[in-house]
This record gives sequence, structure tokens and C-alpha cells, in this order.
Amino acid sequence: MPQSPTAQVSIRHYHGTVTVRFIDAVLASTSHALSVRDDSTREEQVFIPFGDIYFEFLERSVSAEACPVKGEATLWTVRAMGRSVPDTMRSYGQNEASGPLREYGLFDPRKVSVELTPADAPAT
Repeated sequence: MPQSPTAQVSIRHYHGTVTVRFIDAVLASTSHALSVRDDSTREEQVFIPFGDIYFEFLERSVSAEACPVKGEATLWTVRAMGRSVPDTMRSYGQNEASGPLREYGLFDPRKVSVELTPADAPAT
């Protein structure tokens, strides 16, 4: 994974369930997410494996962006419930150079609902 000389990245398994929603549509649901913290964000980012993402609601965007720590990001537009929101999900490559984030997606919590339920949380 590309990194600046001083970049620090911490990747661990998220112990719990992550559900991503757009209006009433479930875009992803997993108990196999990765929690990522890096110098560029200083906040937890939760990456979801491609196998747990419902790609029928997503379309690859024309735009892309670069992150000095994670590398080149492919952006995805959500299309569900008769609406669309561009650049809702990022993925950082589908090749070996992407490291442990290969074939994982990161949803923008400003555009969709990202629900984190820790494994030790009481059932509702």
C-alpha cells in the first residue's frame, strides 16, 4: 500500500456488525469489517469487504482521487430508491499493491447511514 515516509496506519478487525443504508435500501452488511486509522484522518474508518456490499445499488463513478496513505481511490455512486448520490463509496484498488484494503469499500458517512454495532452491545 503506498505510504508517505512518515505515515502511520493501524488496521484491525472491527468486532461487531456494520450496516450501511441509503434511505431504506441496505447497501452493505457485515461482521467482517476492518477498522482503519491513519495520520491523514485521525478518525476511525470502517472498510467493508466487497463480498458484503450490494453492488446492484452502486455504479463506478467517472471521478477518482488520491490519498497519500491509501493510494488511488475508485469512487462509486449509489443509485437506490429513485435517487442517486455521487462518490458515496471509495475503494483503494483490486490488485495486490492495495495491501489489506484490497477488495474493501469505504462508505462516506455524510452521504449514507453507517451503523456500527459492537459485538458486546445488547441486542435490541
